[in-house]
Amino acid sequence: MAKKKNGKSKTSSIPKNRSNYKKTQTEIKDDYEALLEQASDAIFVSNKRGEYTDVNKRACEMLGYTKKELLKLKMIDLIPPEDHDLDPIKFDLIRTKKPTLTERRFVHKNGNIIDVEVSGVMLDDGRMQGIVRDITKRKKVEAALISGGEQFRITFENAPIGVCLTDADGYYLKVNKAYCEMLGYSEKELLSIDFPSLSHPEELQQNIDLKNIALAGEINSFEMEKRYKTKKGEIIWVLLKSSLVRNENKEPLYFIAHIQDITERKKAEDTVKESEQRFRALMEEASDAVFITKDGKLLDANANALKLLGYSKKELQTLDLKTLLHPEDIKKIQTDYAPVNSNEGYAVVESRITHKNGSHIWAEISVKKLKDGRIQAIARDITERKQAEDALKTSEERYRTLAEAAHDTIFIIDKNDTVQYVNSFGAKRLGRNPDEIIGQKRSVVFPPAIAEKQGQNLRIVFETGKPMYVEGKMLDNNNWINIDTSLAPVKNDDGNVVAVLGISRDVTEVKQGEHLSEVLNKINASINSTLDFDSIMQKVVEESRKAINCDTAIINLREDDHWVIGYVNGLITQFSSDTVGMRFSNQELKSSEIAVKTREVIVIQDAPNDASLNMKTVDKYKIRSLMVAPLFAKEEAIGTLYFIYHTDSIDFKPAEIDFAKKLSTSVSLAIQNARLYQAALESEAKKVPDKN
Repeated sequence: MAKKKNGKSKTSSIPKNRSNYKKTQTEIKDDYEALLEQASDAIFVSNKRGEYTDVNKRACEMLGYTKKELLKLKMIDLIPPEDHDLDPIKFDLIRTKKPTLTERRFVHKNGNIIDVEVSGVMLDDGRMQGIVRDITKRKKVEAALISGGEQFRITFENAPIGVCLTDADGYYLKVNKAYCEMLGYSEKELLSIDFPSLSHPEELQQNIDLKNIALAGEINSFEMEKRYKTKKGEIIWVLLKSSLVRNENKEPLYFIAHIQDITERKKAEDTVKESEQRFRALMEEASDAVFITKDGKLLDANANALKLLGYSKKELQTLDLKTLLHPEDIKKIQTDYAPVNSNEGYAVVESRITHKNGSHIWAEISVKKLKDGRIQAIARDITERKQAEDALKTSEERYRTLAEAAHDTIFIIDKNDTVQYVNSFGAKRLGRNPDEIIGQKRSVVFPPAIAEKQGQNLRIVFETGKPMYVEGKMLDNNNWINIDTSLAPVKNDDGNVVAVLGISRDVTEVKQGEHLSEVLNKINASINSTLDFDSIMQKVVEESRKAINCDTAIINLREDDHWVIGYVNGLITQFSSDTVGMRFSNQELKSSEIAVKTREVIVIQDAPNDASLNMKTVDKYKIRSLMVAPLFAKEEAIGTLYFIYHTDSIDFKPAEIDFAKKLSTSVSLAIQNARLYQAALESEAKKVPDKN
């Protein structure tokens, strides 16, 4: 029996049957060991003296030791000697029983250094437990970003769209601020998971298949639209563009992906044109090479220099310095290095150096003259950076070419209402060159009739930070056209809108087609609602002329050997209502003969110079442009439908031609029905007996 502090006894919690107690403890131990072995991270357990008492399988795989070997080591044995003083193990902090999270370096059994992240905690029994994750890949990526230059780091971290790096298994190695904000996760949270856990199941397999195809070397990059699930549980659509970066041995290093949120575009049915995004490649980490020269001869070189160029030290010492330089770069190098040769100066130049195998490596070479007269040259491999610069230049030229080739008006307006960019097509619409517009105030560039409303829409985008879609009008070389405009915010690194990108598309023909379709529906409804044939046919020519906005519309009726004007609506005296019933020979209306013979709508833009027409008819009735649609009742030609311009030569648009074709079908049917109806009336009249 155990005793309390007050001296009274209490019942022991130990089971009377101790064999059952041992069995329970064994099961607990088995469960613990199973969890230990199944853990994806390395787990180390040590005593108070820092001696390992237990490790899991992942710990052995990470460091290359067997479990038996690791249990003979202390914590300090896995830390590089140079880190013992610089980064000692914080035993005092661990003993506070507060969890710790640190980054440090471990030594692999083969001597290689690996970067790890250690989460340490003291257990209830006084032992210390460390959960260790290998972050070597992530540290290499960070080093690659640093060696890539400050400009690249700033570009990566502050890109307005999501950018991330993932390993071959899909785990995140590096993510930028925009990607974190897009998904609602912190950088730390994303670096602990993989992209499949965030992907919508319907696109996941496609994404994995494309990744594996790239890893197999069949493709270098891929692009797809997919869905992600944010931290809040929301589903967003993204455009994913991913490229596989390989090392110089063509081994996969990591994927770099550009992710653009296209949820709004999906919801708004392509309201905002997907902005083309610029793809950039990360360069591999490069070691510095050190050369010592004098009088153009190579005296010494470090191991990194030998590795960079593929020579042994003995081979390098037999070479002339010029042997290693690209012939095209020698003159430039001599000019840039002149100050170094004259005194103890310092110079930096980018040049190509020659590998033993004959290939050329771009290097940034820092040169300094030593006091003893020797020259020290430190070369850093920047081949990947130069390739990235060339790719970027090509990409920028390609995107600018696309914008310049577009038959839409593309423009950028900043917060000061100044035109930052306009493409050549857009400038041409305004009757100017791009140089005459860029830098000018928008309110001056665009006509007052549209500038005010345009300004209101721009202010909405600046204030809300959201894209919008508007319809309006615009001058195109002094002609008003209908346009649909997509306005999208351009944001800086802080998420503030600094400009608005606009893309305006001419939809005049689309709008006209919609209008003509409405007119045709009204005409068809009128035809079907009355038996007053003459009245409705007169309305047909009036409404159709107004819809096409031409000067004259005529329905010619076909007689045995001539043509008769059946219905007319015109703006000139030659085609007034008095001309109804006027007869024309087949020769005078050659255009009608052509239309019924071809059974097609014929369009003649420049009638005075068209040899297929009767010039006397053209001159007499001042016909400049003409569209003729044939009318048929079954296989019989019963007339033609004319649309005429008398003052200008006009090119009839596809929507107008389609309207005339459909209208001719409706009119043909109406004439046929009217004739059948008339024949029925006459037949009935004959049946009525004559009272006389």
